[in-house]
Amino acid sequence: MTTPNNANFQATKDAIAESIRKDGFPTDILALVRSKTSSSEAYLAWTQENLLQKAKSPPAKLPAADALAKIQSIATSLTDLKAITTLSDAINNKATPIPLFQSPTQKYVVVITAGALSLSTPPPLVHSEADNRTKIHPYFYSLAHASSTSMPKFVYPIGQLFYKLSSETELTETNYAVVVDVAGQDHGLWLVWNRRAFSFEADDVVVTDPAKEKALFVGVDADKSLDAVQITSKTVNWKLGSDGASVVSLADFEGNARRTKVEGEVVAGAAKVEELGRVLPGAGVIDWGSGGPRPAA
Repeated sequence: MTTPNNANFQATKDAIAESIRKDGFPTDILALVRSKTSSSEAYLAWTQENLLQKAKSPPAKLPAADALAKIQSIATSLTDLKAITTLSDAINNKATPIPLFQSPTQKYVVVITAGALSLSTPPPLVHSEADNRTKIHPYFYSLAHASSTSMPKFVYPIGQLFYKLSSETELTETNYAVVVDVAGQDHGLWLVWNRRAFSFEADDVVVTDPAKEKALFVGVDADKSLDAVQITSKTVNWKLGSDGASVVSLADFEGNARRTKVEGEVVAGAAKVEELGRVLPGAGVIDWGSGGPRPAA
């Protein structure tokens, strides 16, 4: 059985062969393709049906329970840049939404993504030429507020808060970033309003004030949204039940949030490793030689 030997067909065949190789199929599979086709049309049709569609299928998302386990395990490795880099690579935009808390009618979930919290001001110099140690932590942020003493000083943003009605499937995004307190003893979980979120509709950063936005949690404040609230005082309390839902109820969250709510702008800044090291021993030096490629200047 032979296939046409014209230049266009040969070029198409070579392109498909290269795509097959890049997607990890064994080279001898090409012989299988050729054995089942006798024309350029048949070759393309068989390849499209049996190989290319399968090769281009997106990888399966990491289950919510597995993603949550990875997040909770990092609590013992917050000074290990390599471990944090590995976690970030494993979960960012690669995990299914993780249930956070719910009521009988509404469910709130975390969509794991980078960029859930925006800096209030541009970051300073990112690295020191002298000793190959960065001055700014690549994953942690600092938080500042005019009067709050309970809000965490340094956090690790893990994703963005979304919600939906229990009877529906479509998620609605919020301006809240979900962050872990990296310096607190129990690494509490917080919501922080992202005042400078990027809007894809506007194709620009849109500044919003939660005090002027409709209340998302009327059980905490019926008139407005808040700048920051604590979800739970311990990250280990964030658990999923046998049914895959969070064991934290909306009532549990609102009770804790009423005690910890923060009103007024929370300033999100870059976490300076020198300051971070004072409250998190071991985190005051960031050596990219042990954690990944060094960022460009």
